[in-house]
Amino acid sequence: MFTAGPPSHSLLRLPLLQLLLLVVQAVGRGLGRASPAGGPLEDVVIERYHIPRACPREVQMGDFVRYHYNGTFEDGKKFDSSYDRNTLVAIVVGVGRLITGMDRGLMGMCVNERRRLIVPPHLGYGSIGLAGLIPPDATLYFDVVLLDVWNKEDTVQVSTLLRLPHCPRMV
Repeated sequence: MFTAGPPSHSLLRLPLLQLLLLVVQAVGRGLGRASPAGGPLEDVVIERYHIPRACPREVQMGDFVRYHYNGTFEDGKKFDSSYDRNTLVAIVVGVGRLITGMDRGLMGMCVNERRRLIVPPHLGYGSIGLAGLIPPDATLYFDVVLLDVWNKEDTVQVSTLLRLPHCPRMV
């Protein structure tokens, strides 16, 4: 995992990508807003390639989600992967902790759904890029699988699907 310094300070324990993202967002949301041709800006392209049969709950603004992803450039070169770090992402959607393109791409997603998100530069890291990791004006490709979604207003439902006769545990 990328870290921003020795583990003695809690702010420095943030992954480097998250820390740099916070700095970019603090500088201003308007970076890289103009499209190169001066036309309308592109939005995130969402390609849903595995949709679960049952979807009792979709991701909404303010939900806590857990997911895995691979991040690549247009040429297929990987720049980041939660799988490679063996650490899933656990974060609240829509509160400015993710790049705007990822926030938008996660909205409406179901648990166990798999999506490819194509994030244009102005919804990613803009014309600045990210410290040698992501070049300026890069279109980003994320293959995402949503593992869990939760909101404090959700009611908890527990059901037993199978209980073996010799198992004393009850949920």
